[in-house]
Amino acid sequence: MQIPSVLSSRAQRGLDGCCLPYQELKELWKTQRMSGEVDEKRLQPSSFEPVLSEEAYWIRFQGTGGFRLRKGQSVQDALSAVDPANITRVDISQGETIRPGETWLVKLKDAITVRKGEYVKASPKSSIGRCFLFVRLIADNHTSFDEITGEDTLAAKEDVHTQLWVLLQPLTFSHIIAPDVSVLQLRWFRGFDARLTDAELHALFSENTPLLSGKYPVIMEGLQVHLDLVGEESAGVTGLRARPNPRPIDLRNTGVLDPREYFDIIRSPEGRYVMKKGEHCLFLTKERLITPSYLNMELRAHWGGSFAGPKHFAGFIDNGFSRRLVLEVRSDEIDDVELVDGMPIGKLDVYWTGETEKVYGADIGSNYATQKGPQPSKHFTSFDWSAL
Repeated sequence: MQIPSVLSSRAQRGLDGCCLPYQELKELWKTQRMSGEVDEKRLQPSSFEPVLSEEAYWIRFQGTGGFRLRKGQSVQDALSAVDPANITRVDISQGETIRPGETWLVKLKDAITVRKGEYVKASPKSSIGRCFLFVRLIADNHTSFDEITGEDTLAAKEDVHTQLWVLLQPLTFSHIIAPDVSVLQLRWFRGFDARLTDAELHALFSENTPLLSGKYPVIMEGLQVHLDLVGEESAGVTGLRARPNPRPIDLRNTGVLDPREYFDIIRSPEGRYVMKKGEHCLFLTKERLITPSYLNMELRAHWGGSFAGPKHFAGFIDNGFSRRLVLEVRSDEIDDVELVDGMPIGKLDVYWTGETEKVYGADIGSNYATQKGPQPSKHFTSFDWSAL
């Protein structure tokens, strides 16, 4: 695929930031910047997927704000400071059920070395976001959730690995977790200008390289997307509303659960839907994303242009993705919120990767390469919209 001139000249303009593509991530693994043996199944077009170990802790206090690392502190040090009455170590080798209202900390099998001038961002996998399991990355010696920066001197030493952990909080459904399950994906950045500017986004559209379907993109500190409440590709079904189910979702299994037992159908005959506080719903964007092989995208979890609350729990879009985006939506407004067809629903950030040797699609086993409508996660059978 030919790269448009506005992007091919990035280096000449002094822009050297990049989200590392597949082949560079693979090289990091080969050179032990990521621990363990290279596993092709965990390398995606511009991200990689750490996996759970058998070591987990059930933490009994409200929220996760009480478990935040101090600078230079390891997770094990922080655990030792927790009242033993509020924490239980659990071996999840045979699988363990985690339930809404619980907080679990699980050690990952992976450790990484991030150098100065680099940073790593984490997002839940799409399959995890669609079943409303709230996931946050924690890394030894770092105080932020979901971000690791090499500017931290402890992580900048080439011979020091940073151990990775995750906090898990089910929001609607119970889940079964086990070793080797992947719940998030990490993107590795080099430099600090990988995100495309509004000027570059305008230039792409003017050079006949649209990133969205539709004629008139809204570009203002990112690329705006809008809500679909017509359901033209799902026989008039415009969304799915999660409802509690006593049977947990086993994250080890794929394509076995009946989605009708876990979701209510939403239809919006007048192009509107009133969303109540506390609901968790799956909706679609009006636009189809058109992601070139040299770019990836990310939908911002929170954007105040529509309503308060997350617009997704897993908003990363890999190189080559070309479908409408499924939104995992919750409202944090005080009152009920009226959603209207075509309303702005979120903003996309677009990142430069350069050409990747692996592109999203059915050829590499991507789960949502042919999805239609607001499909639930891969753990469920697909909805036959026409049969509803």
